[in-house]
Amino acid sequence: MKAVLPAAPSFTATAVSATQINLAWKGVAGATGYLLDELVNGVSKLIGSGSTSYAVTGLSPGTTYYFKVGASNAAGTTWANYQSATTFQNTVTVDHPAAATAYSPVSGSLFGANGPSYLDVQQGALGDCWLLASLAEVAARDASDIQNMFTYDGTNLENGSVVGLYTVRFFNNAGAPEYVAVDTELPSGGGYYDHPANGVLWVALAEKAYAQANGAGFVTTSSVGSNSYNALNGGDPSWALQAITGKSASDYSINPTSIASAWNAGQLIVLISSSAPASSYIVGDAQETHAYAVVNYTASSSQPFQVYNPWGTDSSGWALGLFNGHKVYGLFFASATFLSQNFAWQSFGTGTASGLDDHGNSSQVGAGSANSGSAISASTRLSAGVVGNPLRRGSKGELLNGIDLSAQHPMTVIALAPTSSSQSIGRRHDHLDRALGSLMEDDLAFLRS
Repeated sequence: MKAVLPAAPSFTATAVSATQINLAWKGVAGATGYLLDELVNGVSKLIGSGSTSYAVTGLSPGTTYYFKVGASNAAGTTWANYQSATTFQNTVTVDHPAAATAYSPVSGSLFGANGPSYLDVQQGALGDCWLLASLAEVAARDASDIQNMFTYDGTNLENGSVVGLYTVRFFNNAGAPEYVAVDTELPSGGGYYDHPANGVLWVALAEKAYAQANGAGFVTTSSVGSNSYNALNGGDPSWALQAITGKSASDYSINPTSIASAWNAGQLIVLISSSAPASSYIVGDAQETHAYAVVNYTASSSQPFQVYNPWGTDSSGWALGLFNGHKVYGLFFASATFLSQNFAWQSFGTGTASGLDDHGNSSQVGAGSANSGSAISASTRLSAGVVGNPLRRGSKGELLNGIDLSAQHPMTVIALAPTSSSQSIGRRHDHLDRALGSLMEDDLAFLRS
């Protein structure tokens, strides 16, 4: 007797986890077997066979899949219509560093339309200018180093809210990669520590990840092993540059000539202000100092160095806050003399910026040595008391009326990268911390900003 095609089976597709969907059906008269098919990018793909059930595993969380079941015998196969099922969201428990305020979800994109930018950095109520200025510097010189830090891992259900998941890579002191997982929940929804500028999240996520990496002992801070934002309060840019790039970084006394050479050699440059700056528009006094990123250099200019304050900048080049009650520069040009008068230290690091190959070797002919002089030892650093002042946003008119282009302050405020007026400004502290000296053999100067 000639075989007759079996009827199409009736089946169900049920998600049972973030990575598994179960298919189940009842037997059909005349069927000798059952085949399973998945619709992938509009194309049918045979994925297996079974008797009355089949488990589809290895799926992605929060994703909709389409399947059908066919009953077969010697006459052929009769297929049921496709059915869909959506896998669960991840329910991974993601660690949160201890923070001064409660966590809440924040929406946005990892990077802006043009990738990571130093202008994305807007420091909040934590003394980690040494870290955020370093992130700004790497973004300015080699954005790919920032992009390569992050891997998107999908979404997670956190306290009833769907949040993004990312793996963030840093390097330990031996230059080996280390990884931590973060989600897009931030203290005060991104309103307390780094403020996500225009919804760009990478800086705030890197700051959070550094705190977690510190808790695991992967990176250097003044309180290694503490999984908290407070552990980032005070530090050295060379720590952050090394952790971001995996390549060594060192501190030197301020020397504009070596800064120019370092720029031409493709190095990363972070400046630390003097405790007695000549300009009132630079953050720094006997109690407080601050880290800044060098984001451009034009040798032919009388003010060749372009410098960025991690507090952020408004459209007129003023910082998004006040220091000791007055305005300070956010993004500005400076002469060599101005740097010498207002900054005490410089940290040099190595990325894969223009002028360097992927191994950090100079590809420029006659670039010269950037590191003229010996690296500064911890014992030569300054130490000072810890003082902080609340910052207040001044009006645009106040800022414009106060520009001082006299010989005492030889720099030009420029109008770039306007920021949202709705961004809140928290307390920012810029210090060299004496209190931590007992933790190490030498007295270290820990920057706070």
